[in-house]
Amino acid sequence: MIDGWFMRKRIYQLKTFFYNGPNIRNYCTHFLSDSDALYRIFYYDTEPLIEKGHNPITNEFIDFGKTHVAMQQKELFASLRRTPNFALRLGKTIWRNNSWILRPEKFKDLISKRITIESLSEFDVHPQIEQKAVDMKIGLDLALIAPRRSSNSLYADLIMKRI
Repeated sequence: MIDGWFMRKRIYQLKTFFYNGPNIRNYCTHFLSDSDALYRIFYYDTEPLIEKGHNPITNEFIDFGKTHVAMQQKELFASLRRTPNFALRLGKTIWRNNSWILRPEKFKDLISKRITIESLSEFDVHPQIEQKAVDMKIGLDLALIAPRRSSNSLYADLIMKRI
């Protein structure tokens, strides 16, 4: 079981490998012993945000569904669908009340009057997005797998979430 959002950020941070279906599968198979057989890799993530809005700092129009991040995510999901042994479980990405979040360090600087609103840039804010239904999908899969003992390495599956 893989928390895709967490794993993607971690792999990009560490620059461990190119993040696509075959490479993720290869990474996961390193955790198998010679006597193990890979049944399925459960990959949990959310669809890219497809909302449209305006950056509150620059008032620039943004179509989140056409951003570089959204395109990469769509390519990743297509790669996972083509890769054997993957079960792709997708939740929803929601933009909470079309709100934006100011980076914490900028917020502190603004409150302490070390900076002004005019000194903020478009990169100092990001949309307040949340994952929905991913945890429920993980719970349902665990409830189905555990009683059947379909996975002798359920613990190892859960460790994958932490990398």
